[in-house]
Formats: sequence, structure tokens, C-alpha cells
Amino acid sequence: MRMSAQAVPSRCAQRVATVMDGKLASRAFAAATAAPRAGSGDIGPINDLATLRAFVCSRGLTALFDLPFVPLFLALSFFIHPVLFGLTLAGAGILLLIMIAGQIVSRRVSAEAPERTARASLQAQTFVRNAKTLRAMPSPGRGRRSPSRAGHDSKTQEGFAFT
Repeated sequence: MRMSAQAVPSRCAQRVATVMDGKLASRAFAAATAAPRAGSGDIGPINDLATLRAFVCSRGLTALFDLPFVPLFLALSFFIHPVLFGLTLAGAGILLLIMIAGQIVSRRVSAEAPERTARASLQAQTFVRNAKTLRAMPSPGRGRRSPSRAGHDSKTQEGFAFT
């Protein structure tokens, strides 16, 4: 029950982040290539968008929406019955233990994420440094699509899709 209740806000957050990324990625890429420090490979706007996307997808954002209701729920359970209050606290303790176990299990994936992000960042820096060359290419639209989904796309490791 809790898993399905948590899955809905998580899926919504992922969809919001995907839509946000789709609408802002080309602007961020254009801002990075037009910036005065683009020649040095500065990809600040792309990094900012990736950080914002990661925050929107994180469980922290959905937890922030639930947080104000926790004291209300605890008080309500105490007023219904003190034993129910005790069960609620015991359940919260069990959920805390499950959360700690989940953190331990997901360490490997979390450890790999910075490496993939760094790889995507280096590739984005290469594109930004060579922005003049990309603009000079005769193919319309070549180099105009943002590489901000690098590391987020499950089908490709590199993630850059220039069409």
C-alpha cells in the first residue's frame, strides 16, 4: 500500500521534471553556447538545469509536501486511541529502518551517478567549446538540441541525441 502511494507522487515528479527539461533544455543549451565564457567550456546553465531536474525527481521534494501533515496525523492517532498512537510510532520506526536499509542497498547506484554526470558534463563542455563549429554546420537543427538528458536516458549511456 505504501509503495503504491509513494509511486504516484514519484511518477508525477518525474513527468514534471521531464516536461520541464524538454521545455528548458534548448534554452539552457543556447544560453551556454552564447555565454561569454562558452569558449572555455563553461556549461553553467546546463548544470543548473540538471540540478533542478534532479531536485524535482528526488524523493525529498515529495517528502516536503508530506512533512506538514505528520504532526497532525500523530495527534489525530493519539486522540483516536493511545494504542493506535503507539502503533503509529512503532510503524514510523520500522519505516526508518527500511529507509536506512534502502540507503545501504542503493549506495552502488548512487556512487555511479557522479561518474556518469561528470562524463556527460565533459561531453557538454566539448559541445559548448565547439559551438561556433556546430552553428556553421549546413544541416538545419544540427547541434541545436540540448545534450542535457545525458546520463538520464536509460537507452544510451552517453545520452546525447543530435538529429
